[in-house]
Amino acid sequence: FVNNGINLLIVDNGSGVKGNDLKLGFGLQGMKQRVESLGGTIAFGSDLESGFSVRVEIPLGNGED
Repeated sequence: FVNNGINLLIVDNGSGVKGNDLKLGFGLQGMKQRVESLGGTIAFGSDLESGFSVRVEIPLGNGED
């Protein structure tokens, strides 16, 4: 938990994809919709040499205790 939220980073060491070749299929699009429905953000990345990454940030509560 960071700043009253959840940060998640998933990285693999596969072959990756070129930035322009990244397509949001049903799986990635579904993840995006679910994260955004919780008020969060999601980013997908790859640089061809170090695999693929997914970064998710989801806020928890309204910051008041």
